[in-house]
Amino acid sequence: MDTNHQYQCFQLLLQMLMSESFKQVYSQLRSFWSSYTNVECSTAFGVPECSVCKMRFNTVGGLNKHFGKMHNLVRSCKCETCGKYFKHQNALKFHKKQVHLKLTRATCQICGKVLYNKYELAKHINKHT
Repeated sequence: MDTNHQYQCFQLLLQMLMSESFKQVYSQLRSFWSSYTNVECSTAFGVPECSVCKMRFNTVGGLNKHFGKMHNLVRSCKCETCGKYFKHQNALKFHKKQVHLKLTRATCQICGKVLYNKYELAKHINKHT
Protein backbone atom coordinates (compact mmCIF):
# COMPACT_ATOMS: atom_id res chain seq x y z
CA MET A 1 0.00 0.00 0.00
CA ASP A 2 1.55 3.29 -1.04
CA THR A 3 1.72 6.41 1.15
CA ASN A 4 -0.77 8.35 -0.96
CA HIS A 5 -3.39 5.61 -0.61
CA GLN A 6 -2.83 5.45 3.17
CA TYR A 7 -3.26 9.23 3.38
CA GLN A 8 -6.51 9.09 1.39
CA CYS A 9 -7.85 6.34 3.66
CA PHE A 10 -6.93 8.39 6.70
CA GLN A 11 -8.69 11.46 5.28
CA LEU A 12 -11.84 9.45 4.57
CA LEU A 13 -11.80 8.06 8.09
CA LEU A 14 -11.50 11.56 9.55
CA GLN A 15 -14.39 12.80 7.41
CA MET A 16 -16.53 9.90 8.57
CA LEU A 17 -15.72 10.49 12.24
CA MET A 18 -16.57 14.18 11.93
CA SER A 19 -19.86 13.63 10.06
CA GLU A 20 -23.21 14.30 11.73
CA SER A 21 -24.50 10.83 10.85
CA PHE A 22 -21.59 9.18 12.68
CA LYS A 23 -22.17 11.40 15.72
CA GLN A 24 -25.84 10.36 15.76
CA VAL A 25 -24.99 6.66 15.49
CA TYR A 26 -22.33 6.99 18.18
CA SER A 27 -24.81 8.77 20.47
CA GLN A 28 -27.36 5.99 20.00
CA LEU A 29 -24.76 3.29 20.63
CA ARG A 30 -23.53 5.11 23.72
CA SER A 31 -27.07 5.36 25.06
CA PHE A 32 -27.75 1.68 24.39
CA TRP A 33 -24.43 0.56 25.88
CA SER A 34 -25.01 2.66 29.01
CA SER A 35 -28.47 1.25 29.62
CA TYR A 36 -27.41 -2.34 28.92
CA THR A 37 -24.29 -2.48 31.07
CA ASN A 38 -24.63 0.43 33.53
CA VAL A 39 -21.79 2.04 31.62
CA GLU A 40 -21.22 5.58 30.64
CA CYS A 41 -18.70 6.06 27.85
CA SER A 42 -16.41 8.79 29.10
CA THR A 43 -14.61 9.47 25.82
CA ALA A 44 -15.07 9.04 22.09
CA PHE A 45 -13.15 5.78 22.45
CA GLY A 46 -15.72 4.35 24.88
CA VAL A 47 -13.69 3.96 28.07
CA PRO A 48 -15.98 2.02 30.43
CA GLU A 49 -16.80 4.14 33.48
CA CYS A 50 -19.02 3.25 36.43
CA SER A 51 -22.09 5.45 36.38
CA VAL A 52 -22.26 5.40 40.19
CA CYS A 53 -18.70 6.03 41.44
CA LYS A 54 -16.99 7.15 38.17
CA MET A 55 -14.28 4.47 38.47
CA ARG A 56 -12.80 3.61 35.05
CA PHE A 57 -12.01 0.15 33.67
CA ASN A 58 -10.05 -1.38 30.83
CA THR A 59 -12.92 -3.63 29.78
CA VAL A 60 -16.70 -3.69 29.98
CA GLY A 61 -16.37 -7.07 31.71
CA GLY A 62 -14.30 -5.46 34.46
CA LEU A 63 -16.90 -2.74 34.88
CA ASN A 64 -19.77 -5.23 35.03
CA LYS A 65 -17.95 -7.30 37.66
CA HIS A 66 -17.31 -4.15 39.71
CA PHE A 67 -20.91 -2.97 39.36
CA GLY A 68 -22.30 -6.34 40.41
CA LYS A 69 -20.09 -6.50 43.49
CA MET A 70 -20.18 -2.87 44.59
CA HIS A 71 -23.51 -1.41 43.49
CA ASN A 72 -25.92 -4.28 42.87
CA LEU A 73 -28.88 -3.99 45.22
CA VAL A 74 -30.53 -7.24 44.16
CA ARG A 75 -29.93 -10.18 46.46
CA SER A 76 -30.36 -13.07 44.08
CA CYS A 77 -28.19 -15.82 45.62
CA LYS A 78 -30.20 -17.89 48.07
CA CYS A 79 -28.79 -20.20 50.72
CA GLU A 80 -30.64 -23.50 50.33
CA THR A 81 -30.03 -24.38 54.00
CA CYS A 82 -31.48 -21.34 55.78
CA GLY A 83 -33.11 -19.28 52.99
CA LYS A 84 -30.98 -16.17 53.48
CA TYR A 85 -30.25 -14.11 50.33
CA PHE A 86 -26.92 -12.59 49.23
CA LYS A 87 -25.90 -10.13 46.52
CA HIS A 88 -23.27 -12.37 44.96
CA GLN A 89 -22.10 -15.97 44.93
CA ASN A 90 -18.88 -15.35 46.90
CA ALA A 91 -20.84 -13.95 49.86
CA LEU A 92 -23.07 -17.02 49.80
CA LYS A 93 -20.05 -19.37 49.77
CA PHE A 94 -18.51 -17.48 52.70
CA HIS A 95 -21.82 -17.68 54.60
CA LYS A 96 -22.06 -21.45 54.07
CA LYS A 97 -18.49 -22.00 55.28
CA GLN A 98 -18.97 -19.86 58.38
CA VAL A 99 -22.51 -20.61 59.47
CA HIS A 100 -23.38 -24.09 58.20
CA LEU A 101 -20.06 -25.90 57.75
CA LYS A 102 -18.39 -24.06 60.64
CA LEU A 103 -15.05 -24.11 58.80
CA THR A 104 -13.79 -20.66 59.79
CA ARG A 105 -14.34 -20.74 63.54
CA ALA A 106 -11.96 -18.99 65.97
CA THR A 107 -11.70 -19.59 69.71
CA CYS A 108 -10.98 -16.93 72.33
CA GLN A 109 -7.90 -17.93 74.34
CA ILE A 110 -9.14 -15.94 77.34
CA CYS A 111 -12.66 -17.29 77.88
CA GLY A 112 -12.98 -20.13 75.35
CA LYS A 113 -15.88 -18.58 73.40
CA VAL A 114 -16.09 -19.82 69.78
CA LEU A 115 -16.63 -17.09 67.18
CA TYR A 116 -17.28 -17.12 63.42
CA ASN A 117 -13.90 -15.79 62.29
CA LYS A 118 -10.72 -13.89 63.24
CA TYR A 119 -12.41 -10.54 62.71
CA GLU A 120 -15.18 -11.39 65.19
CA LEU A 121 -12.54 -12.77 67.56
CA ALA A 122 -10.58 -9.50 67.46
CA LYS A 123 -13.75 -7.53 68.29
CA HIS A 124 -14.52 -9.97 71.10
CA ILE A 125 -11.01 -9.78 72.61
CA ASN A 126 -11.36 -5.99 72.89
CA LYS A 127 -14.20 -6.60 75.37
CA HIS A 128 -11.73 -8.34 77.69
CA THR A 129 -9.47 -5.27 77.87
